[in-house]
Amino acid sequence: MKSRLEAATTDRASFEREIRAFPSQFRTHEVFRDFCEVVSASFANAWAIKDEAWQAREDRYAAVQRKYGEEFERFPAMLGTLINALENSRDESGAMDDVLGLTFELLELSNHFAGQYFTPLCVSELMAQMTLCDAKSILDDKPFISVLEPAAGCGRTLLAAVNVLRRNGLDPSSCVRVTAVDIDPLCVAMTHITLSLAGVPAIVIHGNSLTCEEWSRVTTPLWRIRGGTSPAASAVFAAVHAKRAESSADQSSVETSERVPTPEPKSCQPRPTQLILF
Repeated sequence: MKSRLEAATTDRASFEREIRAFPSQFRTHEVFRDFCEVVSASFANAWAIKDEAWQAREDRYAAVQRKYGEEFERFPAMLGTLINALENSRDESGAMDDVLGLTFELLELSNHFAGQYFTPLCVSELMAQMTLCDAKSILDDKPFISVLEPAAGCGRTLLAAVNVLRRNGLDPSSCVRVTAVDIDPLCVAMTHITLSLAGVPAIVIHGNSLTCEEWSRVTTPLWRIRGGTSPAASAVFAAVHAKRAESSADQSSVETSERVPTPEPKSCQPRPTQLILF
């Protein structure tokens, strides 16, 4: 019987082969880009309000479907293979590998002429560990940690941060909010897919961090479930924070009267002091 690591390696290799297996009229970089775009659109529109952006994603999905004809049926199978690879790559804490970004690199799709190089996951995790070494103490005073990535790439640095939080016994789905920005629409789609499948509340922006321009944005399912940045979301995070504080107090045998009180929703609004910048 295969180990989970062996299964993950097999699934990732299968994902790469499935991308290369399309007929010759479909170039590899087009297949990868179109796959990421339609998967990201599917994840976004399942939870988004039906506005102009929603319709634009629907139109793009339909255009890709027409382009591939019967070959489009390969895309759902590819998504299944990607999910299997991600799930099988998880360790005991739930941390996972960057399967999508690694496949992108192995297919040699990076735009080196634009200076596009993705930081190795081991280096990203080292950076995240150094930055988030006091995550638990931060969460003693705040209901969540805000993470900003102004040049997201494939989302690897953000995934590394999520992995570090999980290995420290924290649940990223409740203790973090992510904002990611990238100028490349393919990178936006890759980051959106990775964070969606990793179970992270995140908003991913297609924009220029240097000029502060924004052209579009998508959110992960958990961002919608948690309520984004609305007052209701603050209340949700406040409740999570209160429960976390009570659990910590129980473990340390602290008297009930000394437990951290439930913070008011207004105290849970994002503040500059909550920002961690990679």
